[in-house]
Amino acid sequence: MFKFAAAAFAAALLVATPVLADDATDPEIMATIKTFSDGMAKGDTDKIAAAQVANPTIIDEFSPYLWTGNGSIAAWGGDFQKDATAKGISEPKLVVGKVQRALVDGDKAYVVAAANYTFKQNGMIMGESATITMVLNKTADGWKIAAWSFNF
Repeated sequence: MFKFAAAAFAAALLVATPVLADDATDPEIMATIKTFSDGMAKGDTDKIAAAQVANPTIIDEFSPYLWTGNGSIAAWGGDFQKDATAKGISEPKLVVGKVQRALVDGDKAYVVAAANYTFKQNGMIMGESATITMVLNKTADGWKIAAWSFNF
């Protein structure tokens, strides 16, 4: 029964529409977060990179847990793929959901949002409900994610 309930919950996450509206949040910040979410949901590395500064700081739940400096996005992506392969994970999708907290001070922003991570592990649909914390900087190219952490 538990496996069925877990599979049903994970399937519901796959069809859920992300909620990215928050009247208190700058629409440009939300557009950046949506670009990042769309990229993560589709595995579109160009969109993922476009939403971030060139070398963001990334904290995630697999080793080495922290990526910084030159090539941090590519290094994180490579380590993610290596971890996923080792664990039999396929079809990963991360959807950023409703903003839970947003603080903006001039050209800096701090955002915490719901995050739903779904994937198949050895063919079985799985899911994790978590949060993602982001720090954004307003650059000449608009708001960009300077750091993010997946919090499970």
